[in-house]
Amino acid sequence: MKEALDSYIIRGVNHNVNFLRDVLSNRRYCDGNISTKFIPEEYKEGFKGHVLTETEKNNLIFLSAALHHCRAIRDATVSKDFVLESDFEYTVKVE
Repeated sequence: MKEALDSYIIRGVNHNVNFLRDVLSNRRYCDGNISTKFIPEEYKEGFKGHVLTETEKNNLIFLSAALHHCRAIRDATVSKDFVLESDFEYTVKVE
């Protein structure tokens, strides 16, 4: 179900796929410890979006750095004025 929701694309309309994905990751839901009050109990302030874990944050940072590096390499092959340094060094600041 999680994989199906992750690959589901809806354009032009509002949807609740992100909320459903979050519910499917909820420990209480996965354990089957739910009632008709599950949503008001678990989402007292409403659904604000998925909160990234430290691993997810790190993966996002690493992926962003890799994409930046790939873009720099591509730019170097396209632009005659762009000089590609052989050694790249990136500094990432997470706040």
